[in-house]
Amino acid sequence: MFPWFAVVGAVYGMNEAVELSPILAILTASPIAYLMTGLALLGLWIGIAKRPAHERARITALSAVAILVMIWIVILAIRIPAGLDVLVWVGIAIVGAAALTGLVGGLFFATVDPGRVDWLGLGVVFAHLVDATTTGIGIAMLGTVERNPVAAWVIEGGELLPVAYSGVSTFLVVKLFIALALVSFLGAADARDRYETGVLVFASGFGLAPATHNAVLFAISLP
Repeated sequence: MFPWFAVVGAVYGMNEAVELSPILAILTASPIAYLMTGLALLGLWIGIAKRPAHERARITALSAVAILVMIWIVILAIRIPAGLDVLVWVGIAIVGAAALTGLVGGLFFATVDPGRVDWLGLGVVFAHLVDATTTGIGIAMLGTVERNPVAAWVIEGGELLPVAYSGVSTFLVVKLFIALALVSFLGAADARDRYETGVLVFASGFGLAPATHNAVLFAISLP
């Protein structure tokens, strides 16, 4: 289910960046985009309900990845060569978040809390870091404005520090702290119940969906 949050963000991002027909504009707007994506996922689960559990998990993830690949193919067709610099910055944000996840997240879980290290715990960290890096790249390098009032408040508070890019850096540190604290608060990787797993899955969505929304919106709409 984890990659499907990225699908939601991508769909919502395209809604804001591309002029769609009235019906598609309604279906892909927030919060209806979440409902429509959820219905698509539910339909997929019904279709594969009789398959073994490991196959259902693999099909669920791969189907979302396939949708994301198709969306980015469309973006590349729209933006290259005019928006190549924007795509490079988006790529830097994603790669930077992945590197920080491996460095900070991996080090934290391996030394401070080794029982929590698994793909889901690291996934939560990556989701929130990529939200922070895409937001930071957008503000610092692409001239965007943060519209989430809570995130904007954190960034504005960080800008009071006499350091370059202190606002977006503060936002990144806050997001990282929240992700690490949440994963550490819940049960160990080999002892989580379904509710704790569900909390982590949805926590990843709160980072991954806006991050993908940022990436798609930047890639399509910025010059």
